[in-house]
Amino acid sequence: MIKETTVSELKKIWNKYNDYSELDGLLKNLRENDGKEIKDWLHLPIHLPFIKKELKGLSKNAKVLEAGCGFGHWVFWMAEQGYQAVGVDLAPKAIITAKNYAKKNNLKNCEFIEGDIRKLPIKDNYFDIIFSFGVIEHFHNPEIILDELKRVLKPGGKIFFSVPNQYSFHTLTRIILKGIGKWHLGYERSYSSKSLNILFRKCGFEVLRGGIMPGGELFGRGMNNIPLIGDFLFKLFSKISFYIENHQKIFGFWLYGVAKK
Repeated sequence: MIKETTVSELKKIWNKYNDYSELDGLLKNLRENDGKEIKDWLHLPIHLPFIKKELKGLSKNAKVLEAGCGFGHWVFWMAEQGYQAVGVDLAPKAIITAKNYAKKNNLKNCEFIEGDIRKLPIKDNYFDIIFSFGVIEHFHNPEIILDELKRVLKPGGKIFFSVPNQYSFHTLTRIILKGIGKWHLGYERSYSSKSLNILFRKCGFEVLRGGIMPGGELFGRGMNNIPLIGDFLFKLFSKISFYIENHQKIFGFWLYGVAKK
C-alpha cells in the first residue's frame, strides 16, 4: 500500500510550489485576457470559464470558499467580482503571501486561513459554493474532506472539484516519474467521471454535472524539453489535444465534477 503523504510533508511540498509573489501581474493578466498568457502550472485559462459558470446566478454577497487556495489568486479574483471569498491552505508560506497581498492592497472582502481542509475552523452551513482545484487527489481518504466541506456548505449549496483524469498520459508519466525518482508531489491518484461521481454520492451529495476540462495537456508537458524541436512538438500536440478533448467525453488531462448538498 502506498503511504499517504503526511501533513508536514504536504506543507513542505506546497510551500515550495506556492512560492509565487507576482500576484499583481497574475491578477492583471486574469482580468485583462482571462489568464491566457499564464503558461505555468496554475492552469488559469482552463479553469476560468467553469468557475464563471458556477458563480453565475449567485448574489454578489455570496460566501465562497476555495479549499486548498495556495497563495490566493482565485480568492482575490472572486473577491474582485464582489463575493465574500475565503481561502484555506495548510502551506504557511502561501497563506503569508496571500495575507500580505490583501493587506498591501487594502482588500476587505477576502480572508485567508492556514489550516487543514479536513478540519475547518468554520461554522456549519456557512458557504454558498465551494471550489477545490487539484487537491483531493493527494489524499487517501477524500471522504473525510467531502464530509467536512459538506458540513460548512449551506443546504442546496454547490461544490466544484477539478482533478487529474484517469484517462490521460499523466497517469502513465506519473508512474514513470515515480520509478526514476523525479516525482515530488507525494501521493496522488487520478479519477474517472464515474469514480468521482461515486465519491460524491457516497458522501451524500447530488451529482449535477461533470466532464473534461479542455486544456491542451492530454499528452503532457514533457516534450517541450526536447532539444531543438520541443516547442514545436508541444504546440502541435497541444492543438491535437484540444481537438480530442473538445470532441469526446473520456480523454483529457483535467476532469471536473459539480455536486449539490
